[in-house]
Amino acid sequence: MWDWSTAEIWGYISRHALPVNPVYIKLRELGAPEHFMRVSAMLDGNRLTEGRLTWLRRGWPALFEELAVALPRMREYI
Repeated sequence: MWDWSTAEIWGYISRHALPVNPVYIKLRELGAPEHFMRVSAMLDGNRLTEGRLTWLRRGWPALFEELAVALPRMREYI
């Protein structure tokens, strides 16, 4: 799977009737670009300067605000 294309991954999921993580659906509804549609750790250093936290704030605003209270510098990356 490491070198599979996005189409190959979604094809595999479809062929095997695997459940889809609802975060993917939410990101698609928000209009997130394909390269941001990766479900992993909620917060990490990857893509912070490219707007990754924007999707957290748009899709889950209450959670974003709760995290920003504990990590106020998060707002610098929006």
